Amino acid sequence: MFKIRESRRPQGCMPLLAERAAYFEFVGQGVRTGVACRLVGVAERTGWRWRRVAAEAAAAEAAVVAAVVAARPPVVVSGR
Repeated sequence: MFKIRESRRPQGCMPLLAERAAYFEFVGQGVRTGVACRLVGVAERTGWRWRRVAAEAAAAEAAVVAAVVAARPPVVVSGR
């Protein structure tokens, strides 16, 4: 299970990888964003930013897949 850091002092530019993973796990279980942020120990604004960045990455990946599929030549089944 997720454990909140002992030191609540500002952490600087330290990446919050464990916190982010725990946040998405909570949200995936149906916990509201604000509650998940409090459980993880980050600001609600950070949680919304993580969700926005994840959605943008998913949209960009979908656009790349669509472009690759559209660029394929049509498949000819038979020469008749």
